[in-house]
Amino acid sequence: MAIASRILSLREIPHTPPFFLDYLDHRPSTQDFFRHPNWQDSIPGINQDSNEYESSRRSAMADALKSQNAKWGMNPAVEKNIELFRNDRCVAVVTGQQVGMLTGPCFSIYKALSAIKLAQELERNGILAIPVFWMETGDHDLREIDHVALLDATSQKLERVVMPFDPGISGKPVGALRLGPAVKDFLNGVRAHFPPASETGGELAQLIEACYQPQDTVADGFGRLMAGLLGQFGLVLMDPSDPRIARLSRPVFTWVLENCQELCVAVEDTGRRIAAAGYEPQIKIDAHSALLFCNEDGTRRLLQRQDHQVGPKGAGKGKSIEEYLDLIESQPELFSPSVVVRSLVQDFLLPTAIYVGGPTETSYLAELGGVYKLFGRPMPVIYPRASLTILTRKAERLLGKLGLEVAEIFLGEESVKSKALSALAPPRILDRFEELENALNSNLGALKPDLERVDSTLGGALENAQQKMLYQVQHLKTRFVHAEERHHQTLIQQIESLMNLIYPVGKPQERELNICSFLSRYGMGFLKDLLESVQINMAGHQVISVDQ
Repeated sequence: MAIASRILSLREIPHTPPFFLDYLDHRPSTQDFFRHPNWQDSIPGINQDSNEYESSRRSAMADALKSQNAKWGMNPAVEKNIELFRNDRCVAVVTGQQVGMLTGPCFSIYKALSAIKLAQELERNGILAIPVFWMETGDHDLREIDHVALLDATSQKLERVVMPFDPGISGKPVGALRLGPAVKDFLNGVRAHFPPASETGGELAQLIEACYQPQDTVADGFGRLMAGLLGQFGLVLMDPSDPRIARLSRPVFTWVLENCQELCVAVEDTGRRIAAAGYEPQIKIDAHSALLFCNEDGTRRLLQRQDHQVGPKGAGKGKSIEEYLDLIESQPELFSPSVVVRSLVQDFLLPTAIYVGGPTETSYLAELGGVYKLFGRPMPVIYPRASLTILTRKAERLLGKLGLEVAEIFLGEESVKSKALSALAPPRILDRFEELENALNSNLGALKPDLERVDSTLGGALENAQQKMLYQVQHLKTRFVHAEERHHQTLIQQIESLMNLIYPVGKPQERELNICSFLSRYGMGFLKDLLESVQINMAGHQVISVDQ
């Protein structure tokens, strides 16, 4: 399959955090918040002090990873990487995401591809490395993961297929939720969005149906599908809620509970420095947060600590800190880290050399330098994940026909329609509307000082009249555009299909659309093509055009 790629500035991608953009450009205002501020030049110099990662922990983690990945269907490439992990010189390139139905939005896959490619790059530089995907199974936000967004079978509309979980399970860790019989209807709804009579769609449907059975959990379905899609590239999956891994996490959980107040102060201090540098802090922290969640009563709840008392937030009087420390010792699987200390657990469990993160992640990781310092661990290299928009051949042709660039789609549907229709409108009509608006503003603005010299109240009256006139002109312009739309319904439908593909529901494609929309059209081999196309040493957004 022929794939072509071109690069957009990430500054053209809506909702990209300013801190992240400046980090990519190595702006001085972001440098002090990272151990490795120049992420592009970090790979050749990465080294891991074997003394920082105990051999016994490495062996125990390797055993746990092998057992987990075997459960999900371990590709020989994954087994090879887990055995490589046992080598004391091996480091990990880590990324992760909360587990969602069918892997969630495309960026989960792009994170994994980035980690795979970076591990390969480290190998080329003589550094033993494996890619690891942290499956965030402890999150309890059901609405975030209970659906997938797919193009319909004709690639015209975008629709959400919802997995109908029982509303009564809200608040429980999503990874442990059983799918139940309703998963059959969910999968039927998914398959209805694949192109009819498509061999590639049929192959994908068989895979996802094998991965998502009624007796399975959300985490198991996610793990099996990720293994089926990306195991061929050696991606090692990791579920931190596994009791074996939770036991290995006990020293971190204990340390966090004992030091949570100092950690909160460190985050607040760094947040103030972030604000002083001109950015909006990402972490809003409660000074009494214990920075751990506990699933003691079946519901995942954030703990708070005040003096020597600890308990679930909003639950009133808690227990002594000693009681919770004993609970961590006896049942560590009940605990999971908050966003502030998740990376500490990750980097204790794994010899993390690089963490692959998205724009928002990178921005909040910048606030954790003080946390790492207190923990006595260096922060790994924070590397931006691949950012992609995939264009079908039909979409590429349509953009050319309409004289549009991908970046213009991000301006929104009304802007795209206005530009496309202006090329078809009677000569200069939309230009004349703009000229009329400019003339009104210019002439009435020039008149205002003369009127106010006669009567100071006439300035306000003029502004009021000006607003009314401009409103009428704009209203007439809108009526004209809508009349043109009725004359060009086919064009409007084409624009809407472009919006659904490139900027669905006002979000970049990678943040809404599920990868199955592309795999059902292009087949499983498309992932290999994507991996080869992903550029890792590049601060930009890739537009991938598929010639099929």
